[in-house]
Amino acid sequence: MNLVGTKQNTITGDLDMGEYGKLIMTGHFLNPEEFRLTGKGIGKTEGWIYDYVGYVVPIWTGENGSPKSVDQKSTLVGGVIRTVDHYGSNDPNHTGPIHPAGVTASIYLVKK
Repeated sequence: MNLVGTKQNTITGDLDMGEYGKLIMTGHFLNPEEFRLTGKGIGKTEGWIYDYVGYVVPIWTGENGSPKSVDQKSTLVGGVIRTVDHYGSNDPNHTGPIHPAGVTASIYLVKK
């Protein structure tokens, strides 16, 4: 997933799943540590919508008696929910099973 934050607290980017399609990501920071995103499908994933909520993992600074990290990467953690039912990206004729809304998963994103 590629994400960019702006000074106006907005977030944009994409989730490129290669041959399985792409989601365009838009969202915003609720506060400096918490964000919301919506991913909407394009191309093979047209009609897909996923919602994300997440948190910025704090850096271990060594302040106030806490340990100090070494080379800690910026990390986001949270959850995702399939917002609407959809067919698979490799099912252009919509003959296969429907992937139901409401399915959730945990997420974590680590900055390269």
